[in-house]
Amino acid sequence: MSTPTLHVLADGGPGVGAGHLGRCLALAQSWAGAHGRAVLVGAAPPEAWADRYRSAGVAVEPDPDQRPDVLVVDGYRYRDDDVAGRAGGAPVVSIDDHGVGGHAGAALVVDQNLGATAAPYGTPSSEVLAGTRYALLRDEVVRCRPASPADRAAAPHRLGVAMGGDPPPATRQLFDDARAALAAERGLEIVELQGLRDLGPVLADLDLALTAAGSTVWELALFGVPTVAVAVADNQIPVARLAGQAGLVVDAGDAGTTTGDHLAELVRALLADPARRTALAAAGRAAVDGRGASRVATAARSLLVRLRRAVPDDARQLWQWANDDAVRAASFHPEPIPWDDHVAWFQRLLADQRSAQWLAMDGAGTPLGQFRVELDEAGRGTVDVSVDPGRRGQGWAGPLIAAGARQAASELRPQGIRALEASVLLANEPSSRAFLAADFDAGPDGSAGGWEHHTYTRTCDG
Repeated sequence: MSTPTLHVLADGGPGVGAGHLGRCLALAQSWAGAHGRAVLVGAAPPEAWADRYRSAGVAVEPDPDQRPDVLVVDGYRYRDDDVAGRAGGAPVVSIDDHGVGGHAGAALVVDQNLGATAAPYGTPSSEVLAGTRYALLRDEVVRCRPASPADRAAAPHRLGVAMGGDPPPATRQLFDDARAALAAERGLEIVELQGLRDLGPVLADLDLALTAAGSTVWELALFGVPTVAVAVADNQIPVARLAGQAGLVVDAGDAGTTTGDHLAELVRALLADPARRTALAAAGRAAVDGRGASRVATAARSLLVRLRRAVPDDARQLWQWANDDAVRAASFHPEPIPWDDHVAWFQRLLADQRSAQWLAMDGAGTPLGQFRVELDEAGRGTVDVSVDPGRRGQGWAGPLIAAGARQAASELRPQGIRALEASVLLANEPSSRAFLAADFDAGPDGSAGGWEHHTYTRTCDG
C-alpha cells in the first residue's frame, strides 16, 4: 500500500451548486500531493469541474473497478447503503454541515463550519474534525495567500462579488441589483469571482467582498478580505449568522428577506469604516490558516495505519530504526546507540506505566515505523517518531503521527495525558511538515543541548 487510493463521491451540479465539489477537490489535491491516488466517482459532474479534477491529477471514473482504500462522501442525497456499497469495507470519511447529512458508520466526520462540534455526530466510533481549522481550501488558493496581512485601513478599490455556484434566478437578480446600486461608487472596481479557475491571485488583490455564504467565505477569510455575506441557501444561514457573530463577516441575512439596495448599504458602510475592515480581516485570518485540507487528508490516511504496543521481541527492530543514519542525524544525541544501552532502556520503558511505544504497519502488515510517548507528571507526553527507511518519501510520516496521537490520547487517558509535545531540529523540514499535517500546532522555538529546535503541540482532551 505504498500508493493508497482515495475515492471521492461529491454531489454537485444544477440545484446543488459547486460547494461539495470544490472542497472535495481540495482534499483530493492534498491526498494526491502526499503520494496517494485520488479518483472522483459517481455521477459525472459538470464538465468544467471534471476538467478541474483532471487538471489536479485526479482521475474521473464513475464506477471504477478498484476498491478504494478510503472513501470520502460529501453530499446530503447519498444513502448509507449506497455509501457502504461503494466503500466495500474501506473506511468512510463523511464531510458534512451542521449535522445535516452525516453518514452512519463513518470512521471520520468533517464539519468545517464555524462553531461546529462533535455533538450532532454522536457515534463513539467516529472521529470528528470540527471547525474552520479544517476548512477545505484548494491548493491554488492557499498558495497565493500573502505572508503579511494587507493594510485594511487603506481606502478600498476592488470589490469581489461571488453569488455561488449555479445560482437561481432570484439570487442572480439580488446580486445584479446590488451591483447596480454600487456602480456609482467612485473608484470602486467590481470584480466578478464567478467561475474563475485561477482564483488565488484575484483574492490576494481584493479589498472587499460581497458573497454568498458558502465555501467562498472561508477563502476570503484566509486572505483577510472584509466581507459582506448573504445566505442564498438554507445550509448557508448558520454560516452567515455564526460568522457574523464571531466578527468574521458582516451578516446580510437571508437572500429571501433582503434586497440589493440593502447589500449595497452594507458594503458602503464597510467602505467608510476602516476600523471594522481591519477587525474583520484579523478575525478571518485567525480563523482560517489554509492547512485544513492537509489536516483532513492526513487524518483520513491515518485510518490506514495499524498500531500495536511494543513487546520485548521488538527490541532489535526498534534498535535498528533508532540507529538508522537519518534518524541519528535528526536526533539531539546523534551518536550511535549501543545495543546493551538500548536493551536496558527498552526494558525500563516497557515497565513504565506512564510511557508507551507502538509499532505501526499499513493494511498489508508491512512496517511503517514507530511512535513513542513518555508522559511527565503534568500530563505532557514527549513524542518520538521514526519512519522505516524503506517507507520514507511515501507520505506516511504525518498519518503515522496522527494515528499515534489518537492512540496515545486513548490508551494513556487513565494516566492523565493532556497534551503531546514534539521537538524538531530547525533543519528537519520534513518532520515539521509532518507534525503540522498531523494537527499539531507550532509553538515557540527553543534550544536543548546546544541544538535549536521547533516545538509542536497537540491537546488530548477531546
